[in-house]
Amino acid sequence: MEMPARYLLLVILVSAAAGKSLRPGTTRTALAAAGLSPRAGTVLLIGAEALLAALLVLPGTAYIGACGALGLLTAFTIFAGWAVATGRFVPCGCFGRAGAPMSRRTVARNGALVLVAALAMGAPPGGMTWTAVVVPPAVAVLLIWRVSWPSVPRPRAVRVSTGPGRRMLLVAAVSSLLAACTGRGSTPLAASSSAPRAPSAKPPATATPDCPLAVDVARLPANGIEENDCKAVGNYRETVGVQDEEGNGHPQYAGWTIARYSFDTAPPLEEVRNVTKVRCRCNGKEYDSASACLADCRTSLGCFTGICEPAGDQVCIEATLQKVTFKAVTTVYALEWEPTRALSAVCKRAVCAWRQRVIRHEAQHVRDARALVVGAGEAMEGKRYEACAATRAEARVAVEAVIKAALKAEADQLGDEFERISEEWHKTPAGKPIPDFACTTCA
Repeated sequence: MEMPARYLLLVILVSAAAGKSLRPGTTRTALAAAGLSPRAGTVLLIGAEALLAALLVLPGTAYIGACGALGLLTAFTIFAGWAVATGRFVPCGCFGRAGAPMSRRTVARNGALVLVAALAMGAPPGGMTWTAVVVPPAVAVLLIWRVSWPSVPRPRAVRVSTGPGRRMLLVAAVSSLLAACTGRGSTPLAASSSAPRAPSAKPPATATPDCPLAVDVARLPANGIEENDCKAVGNYRETVGVQDEEGNGHPQYAGWTIARYSFDTAPPLEEVRNVTKVRCRCNGKEYDSASACLADCRTSLGCFTGICEPAGDQVCIEATLQKVTFKAVTTVYALEWEPTRALSAVCKRAVCAWRQRVIRHEAQHVRDARALVVGAGEAMEGKRYEACAATRAEARVAVEAVIKAALKAEADQLGDEFERISEEWHKTPAGKPIPDFACTTCA
């Protein structure tokens, strides 16, 4: 709902600013009836709506534009409610049109626009709830309604006085802005502490409500950059880079994904047979039959007679694989800037956008790693492996070892293929390195 609400809010602000610019006389009349300076108020109102529309266009400033629009629309709604409650005749002047005076319909329409502005802001800030955003303007509306309600309400064409209602209007607009905008990305008061952070207390993932990530990130103390200067992020990435759990640094990388492949297999089908082994005295090899021994065993100076001799009975097991499943276990690591100083809302959004780009890059590696296991197990099904030993138990242990070695070799090949795919993707435009966020937003 966030992006559609922003587009709708942008259209509304552009239409309002354009209408007032084309018909400034109507806006001056409405402002004069409200007891405000007609000329200065018209210029400021058109400029404010145009500025907020411009802020909504850019992703880095869209939240600020939504906050400003919320405060402006809240002020309009409260003022309209006050005018209706006190029976004052004040023309709307909405979108530059003369129109009828403010009515309950005006209040309802502006209230809906306030909701659109709230949706355009996105999720409630960290440590905040929608109650903190909605209650201040709602309480202000009730206070204005109670204080300004006339004893005998009747329509009258008067200018708005400078009484308590107007002061309440200013308080409501400011409180709505403070409640909605200042807590973005902040932590609750109870969570703040001057004590140093213990690295072991970090949660297993760095996704937060105000900065959601595509995949979970394993947090390591080495990847938390606690310098206050944001340039330290680029320097650290360039020289040390993100580290994995084994302590390996990857210079020039802000994110890193490790894929490990494992396998599960159902019990194989076994065929057991007893054989009498024959040993060739010349080369020391054992054969399943005397004919096979005689065909391969050649007379040499070391053995002139008795070339093939019995070597004893053995048990051979031929195992056929049935169900084989390969699994990809991925772990994502990423750099994280953790300055001790408070960050502005603009800086927080810039850092969040940078982290999200890094994690979206790593999410592609995760998808590639998991895609490799699709169909890998089916290729192993039906393969046969054999081992022989003196007893059946020993033969089973031997054939299980052969199967495990074959599956491990296949898992290693998946790991090699993942590395190859990653290198190839990095050579494409979509896989190019993620640039650091601009420090000008965090000065």
